[in-house]
Formats: sequence, C-alpha cells, structure tokens
Amino acid sequence: ARASPRFVASATMMIVVCGPTLRLIQALVCSPAELARDVDSLAEGRLGFLTVCVAGGATFGVQPLPTTRKLLAAGYFACAATCGAVVFRVRTGDERMPSFHLLHVLAPFLACFLAAQQAATVLQSRD
Repeated sequence: ARASPRFVASATMMIVVCGPTLRLIQALVCSPAELARDVDSLAEGRLGFLTVCVAGGATFGVQPLPTTRKLLAAGYFACAATCGAVVFRVRTGDERMPSFHLLHVLAPFLACFLAAQQAATVLQSRD
C-alpha cells in the first residue's frame, strides 16, 4: 500500500505545525527541573537533532502543497519554536536554550526549507 503524495504532504505539514506547538505546551506545563534535564539531553544529542531539522526542512520544502501554505506553516514553525525556546529560558534560567534553538533548529530548518522550495519551484517551471 502506497500513500498518495497529497496525504504525505498533509502529514508532513501537520508534523511541522504540531511539533513546535507541543514543545511549547510542554515548556509551559513541565517543572523547571524537567525542562533543565531536557535542555541537557538536547545538548548531548545536538547532531541528531540538527539532522532531523535539516531533513524535515528539506522534506517539507519539496512537498506538493501551495507555496503560500508552506510559507505560512514555516513561519508558524519559526514563531512557535522561538516562543518555546524563550519559555524554556525564562522557566529554567538556562542561557543555552535560545542559542541552541537558533543554531540547531531554526536556522537549519528554514535554510533547508527555503533551498528545497526554490529547487522544487525551478523543477516545476522546467516541466
């Protein structure tokens, strides 16, 4: 059984939207001690996290969805993920989270998303 391209595109968009939203909710409801442990475990696995963000951005960029919908979802991802990082910083007092978030989540995701979006647009215009 194969999934249709539209289903895969919609599922990918749901992951891009729901992932940072759930992380923001977690930052709001967990204790500061739990959040500090999360920051420590994120720092230990930063290369894996970086790889997931790069792959996620590139995968989302080439999905067959309207460009405006993808740009809105990427913008929401950036806002929700940044809010989550700020809440982590405020609740734990840990200075690492905003810079970790910028260098290992936001910049790689958006760079790969925009590059893949541009490549997909160029390929579609050639067809």
